[in-house]
Amino acid sequence: MLRKYMSDPSHVLEVHQVELRDDVTYEPSVQKTLFYKEEIWFHHQLESLCSEGNPSFSVHGAAITLFKAYFQELSLLKDQIHDSKSGELQVSSQLIVTGHSLGGSIASLFTLWLLDNIKQTSIGNKLPLCFTFGSPLLGDQGLQRAISDRSKWCSRFLHVAANKDLFPRISSTSQSNPQCKPFGTFFFCSELRCNCVDDPEVVSRLLESTVSPASAEEMGIDDYSGIVNSLKSRLILREDSQLGQPVLPPLRLGIILQLKAAGVEITAEQQQNSSIDDLISELESHENRIAQRMKGIGGIKKLNAVRINMAHLEWYKKDRKTKGICYYDSYKNLCSISDIEATKFKKFLTHYWRKLVEEAERKPQKEGAFMRETWLYAGTNYRRMVEPLDIAEFYRQKGKRDYHTHGRSKHYILLEQWQKEHAEKLAGPPNDKKKQNVAGNLTEDSCFWMNVEEALISCKQLKDGSTSEKQSAREFLNMFQQYVMDQINNYAVFLRFFWKKAVL
Repeated sequence: MLRKYMSDPSHVLEVHQVELRDDVTYEPSVQKTLFYKEEIWFHHQLESLCSEGNPSFSVHGAAITLFKAYFQELSLLKDQIHDSKSGELQVSSQLIVTGHSLGGSIASLFTLWLLDNIKQTSIGNKLPLCFTFGSPLLGDQGLQRAISDRSKWCSRFLHVAANKDLFPRISSTSQSNPQCKPFGTFFFCSELRCNCVDDPEVVSRLLESTVSPASAEEMGIDDYSGIVNSLKSRLILREDSQLGQPVLPPLRLGIILQLKAAGVEITAEQQQNSSIDDLISELESHENRIAQRMKGIGGIKKLNAVRINMAHLEWYKKDRKTKGICYYDSYKNLCSISDIEATKFKKFLTHYWRKLVEEAERKPQKEGAFMRETWLYAGTNYRRMVEPLDIAEFYRQKGKRDYHTHGRSKHYILLEQWQKEHAEKLAGPPNDKKKQNVAGNLTEDSCFWMNVEEALISCKQLKDGSTSEKQSAREFLNMFQQYVMDQINNYAVFLRFFWKKAVL
């Protein structure tokens, strides 16, 4: 049963579960979860959730069946509130989509459908909110990742799960279907306490640990209404006094309080229970891992290390220049200790940018640029500085040919692609600033030295090769000549690549 409320201060779409049960049989006792893997009709509705880094996802089969059964009615609702031309929601205030039990799954799918079609520049309060009550987990890790990769989406979902409600826990506790994964924020509640959790791993463990089959039941929407009203009428007070008890570390104490709020009964005696203690220790370790990971990603120390290693390579390049040799030739031939040291700087930077590009690629292009302009600028400088060294390593090995096909790393390809897409927006004729950049030793095409190496190989073939090789070499050298002149005319190449000790 779908009901629509379009009244201020918020617009509310409410999906009830009462009449949905006639369409599909779902037996908690059997704990049977159906998945429609790559279901054609459904994936057509949300096909953009797939990406190269996350090519597929699965959704609860009963939810797909119900979503398809009510698709016509949902489409009419969508047309009323969403302008397909502008991509904006046609509502004056916050749109809220709600659902109970399996109806919550439909509410989540409808919200995802809206989010997938809303113009991504929309401000936060123009994006819909989805509240579900006692709903089962919707999909697998692919769906979880697709939503998490879209920075604005996860915060649009709030799933309310009562401590005695079995339905939200069916998929998570099923041994035959452990692939169901949570997304968004979960609001664990009872008549006395509540707790919000947005970490997927912690949510999964709490769903498994906060209900026992003996005490579990299926709770209706009225039960949830009673819990919410009860919580509204209470003041949130400090937890029971810890006087006379051992002083616990703040993190462990916080986890115990969270578990109690989620409905886990923990007394001083029960804390000695191995299963409870293991759960607390596991969550404690998980939080510590997250803290360490956050320190390592994008931290100030890491960024400073990147700058320092780039500065070392800049110095290395200038040092080679003062000795009358191009840094490319010096690195290829390993002429000095400086060339060997440059390998360390290059290795650190390559590891950093590969990881950063992989993370950026996982995020969908539909949300805008893959990288912020400042990061893209830094990545372009890195590519132009470091890729020639990779090319030197490739052609250092005798008999190697066609670096572009057989040696080029994917992260270089993506950095170049994103830079070109950004440059097209700012397209214009060469200017004085570009001339100054070239004078400052910047060569735009990071694969320039690949073309030089291929030209050298073609020169040898033109002299000693077979008839067909000579013909192919002649054609390539003609193209190379035009390529070099185009680079010079466009101020895209550093003219002093014609060094006395250069490979040319």
